[in-house]
Amino acid sequence: MFPILISFLLELIVGLNNTSGLNLTENFLFGTIVFFLTNIFSNNRILRKIAVAGVFLYYLSFVIESAVYLLFETRINASYIYVTLNTNAQETLEFSEVYFTYQIAWLFLYLISITPIISKKIFRRETLRLKFSFLSFIVIVITILFLKLSTLIIYNLPYTVIKSISQYKEQIAAIKNFKTNTPKLDLKHKTNNDLTVVVIGESLSRNHMSLYGYDRKTNLLLERQKDEIWVYDNVISPHVYTTGSINKILTFSSHEKEDVATLISYLKSAENQVLWLSNQRPVGFHDNLVSLLASEADETLFLNYNEYQSKTNFDEILLPIYKEKIYKPGKKVVFVHLTGSHYDYKLRSPEKLKKFNEYLNDEKKSVVNAYDNSVIYNDFIISEIINITREANLKSTVVYFSDHGEEVYDTKDFIGHFENKPTRNMFEVPFLIWMSKDFEKPDDFQFDSDRSFMLDDFPHSLLHLMGIEGDKINKERSIFSNYFIEKDRGTYDNL
Repeated sequence: MFPILISFLLELIVGLNNTSGLNLTENFLFGTIVFFLTNIFSNNRILRKIAVAGVFLYYLSFVIESAVYLLFETRINASYIYVTLNTNAQETLEFSEVYFTYQIAWLFLYLISITPIISKKIFRRETLRLKFSFLSFIVIVITILFLKLSTLIIYNLPYTVIKSISQYKEQIAAIKNFKTNTPKLDLKHKTNNDLTVVVIGESLSRNHMSLYGYDRKTNLLLERQKDEIWVYDNVISPHVYTTGSINKILTFSSHEKEDVATLISYLKSAENQVLWLSNQRPVGFHDNLVSLLASEADETLFLNYNEYQSKTNFDEILLPIYKEKIYKPGKKVVFVHLTGSHYDYKLRSPEKLKKFNEYLNDEKKSVVNAYDNSVIYNDFIISEIINITREANLKSTVVYFSDHGEEVYDTKDFIGHFENKPTRNMFEVPFLIWMSKDFEKPDDFQFDSDRSFMLDDFPHSLLHLMGIEGDKINKERSIFSNYFIEKDRGTYDNL
């Protein structure tokens, strides 16, 4: 039972908390299953290899769980798996550069060093042998049933991974099915406009924007246009990671219920041409949910792909293409998906726009500098999109928000965004709107900067702003309507 002892020692080293006892119990039971499997498989060469793989998986689970807890002081849940499934190689590399520590290195060195011991020692002759394999099988079945019925299985990493992947595949399949079998939608246009632009930022907390009162001047360009833009002060993301947020922003799913009806399908049914321009990579280690939702557009362009893949693209690469596409004939909705302030922050802005370069010998202050420089660059990008749209002389509007926020040493000693250890900065996002002077607003349009709003109701809001009425569209959920009713915002309201 040496692996079980190791798991206990790792738990002590990493740190005990109020779930440690449950996790240790699960580790003991998981180790019991692995132990009896090795006895069942000990007399067959092929089955021995399976048993060795099982023991290795047991150790690997400890290392991964310990690494996550060391970094984020939390246990792995479904949100981590969803993020991993939607992560590409470049994002993985940047994540490693930001979060890799010597403690993590020691953990994986331990795993590497223990691997040959597993294969050589686990089936030594003196290792306990059970005479009857049937008895081992009974013990395994009883242990698995106990794990399941006691709910301790939720602490088991392989179970969490398998269940999360299964749920994710079901979600992907449901969206694909809706795309293939989109019902006929009875929608009406009450206004007559030319262009609606939705700019989706990345990892930007409004608390690092001078437009929202931040003490560093990170929004000089947007502040010059303050008389032309409406700024909303109390908007949050539905999740603190991209996949969860975008799923709710671009479908009718909300915290109250799941609904795979997509925003883009409604826009197309209302006879709009939909374009998706992105500076994010379209692939992850599995079907990418964001790319799947984007693929429903009439035209989809991912610029951080193929020949661009070997270098870092700044978001300005989108501007000339955006300027070209908005002159296409007909009613248009253009989504512009930015890389924004995604870590590694220092890679998100060109040298010429890096204003904050002091405190180079202070690692944390240097990180804040890099993040704030990315906010300055984002200010330039949003301002340019508004300027290009204004110069087009179309009846148009630009809506900008970030998919989620970011913690950058503001309220705790941490950078990033994680659902299990959220802070308000991870939820609090910018939300602003610019409209041309001749843009036709809906009759019940009302601006209230302090409305308590969550972006899972964005489909209702955008369709209402565009004057589209029909099935599912609820004005009480539109931030732009005088019928708007505030709702509970889940985790955020309890922080």
